[in-house]
Amino acid sequence: MQSDRKPGMTVRFSQVLLVLFITMMFFGAGGCSGNKSGQQTGSAGLYPSAWPCFRHDPRHTGITPHPGPGKEPRLLWTYKTGAAVYSSAAIGKNNNIYIGSCDKNIYGLSPEGKLIFKVPTAGYVISSPAVAKDGTVFVGTYGSEFYALSPEGKVLWTYKAEDIICSSPVLDAKGNIYVGSHDANLYCFSPAGQVIWKLTFGDSVISSPAIGPDGTIYFGAENYKFYAVSPEGAVLWNFKTSTEVPSSPAVDADGTIYIGSDDGYMYALNADGTIKWKSLIGNTVVSSPTVTEDAVYVGSRWMSLFRINKADGKTLWKFETPHGVGASPCLGSDNLIYFASEDSYVYSVNPGGDLIWKYRLWEENNPPLPEADTSLDIISSSPVIGPGGRLYIGSGDGKIYCFGK
Repeated sequence: MQSDRKPGMTVRFSQVLLVLFITMMFFGAGGCSGNKSGQQTGSAGLYPSAWPCFRHDPRHTGITPHPGPGKEPRLLWTYKTGAAVYSSAAIGKNNNIYIGSCDKNIYGLSPEGKLIFKVPTAGYVISSPAVAKDGTVFVGTYGSEFYALSPEGKVLWTYKAEDIICSSPVLDAKGNIYVGSHDANLYCFSPAGQVIWKLTFGDSVISSPAIGPDGTIYFGAENYKFYAVSPEGAVLWNFKTSTEVPSSPAVDADGTIYIGSDDGYMYALNADGTIKWKSLIGNTVVSSPTVTEDAVYVGSRWMSLFRINKADGKTLWKFETPHGVGASPCLGSDNLIYFASEDSYVYSVNPGGDLIWKYRLWEENNPPLPEADTSLDIISSSPVIGPGGRLYIGSGDGKIYCFGK
């Protein structure tokens, strides 16, 4: 589909936050067997924790073998930062949690919610960290800097891009790091911080790249295109939609890629870039999908979480919320789907789409912080599952929440 729109480098802050909505989800109606779709190889570059990067793993499955907090969760603790938390957490050494805040700091917290470190940066931190196999923490900032931190919070190296970095990094099996920027580039860094290559795409790269089973890197751009790039930096193909592609893709074990677009469609693409199907699920799709053996789960600005038939793209059910669902869902071995909505609630539903519980993170009498985009009405962070049935999520009230059994 062609467009007269000229590529631009400016993206509204609220649009950026929608992309990072960060939730994750998984599970087909068939029970635990759906987790097989999330099992993968090629994660050797990441730390072997319960959740080492955005969407859990290089393919962005949103699936973990750990259970969530279950049917009767308890709020175990909160940690208050100085501004809204739109970043999603990653888990590293000793099950410590790493997350960014709009107070311009990168935080390291213990599993009990105690501060290990906070590293000041030059801008908001809404990118979600990734943790390498040696424990190094990588994350981008609104100050246009990309950071590598030790597990203790020591700055190992930084790279200054030409514009903000809200894309979340992903690591391949060799430990190389891929991340997009508003400067229209996709970067490939070595673990030591050398630029191996960078590719320019004419408009902002907000989408967080995913890596397929064969090592191909997939991501969307604001120039209305979705790209496949080789690990050596060669563009293999692109797929044109009718508007921006800020959503981050999920890659199935068979190589099929699932991606949402601002045109309201969820797309299923073959590994060669040809289309399998597309399904209209909203006026904007910024949530990243989770794919099981028979279904695709994804949020929509049409105020719903959708379960879509993986074979033909038909909607099987939708769970409606009072506001849009831009964050990405997740699911663990307890077979419950966890996601957040712009109505300020975090939800748990079963594979049939029935509500199990919901918890409000943002109280009406709690005024928004200046850095919070109130048009989003709170939650841009996506929940992640840690060991011991714990669920971590950030909120527009500046807090990081930990739920458990």
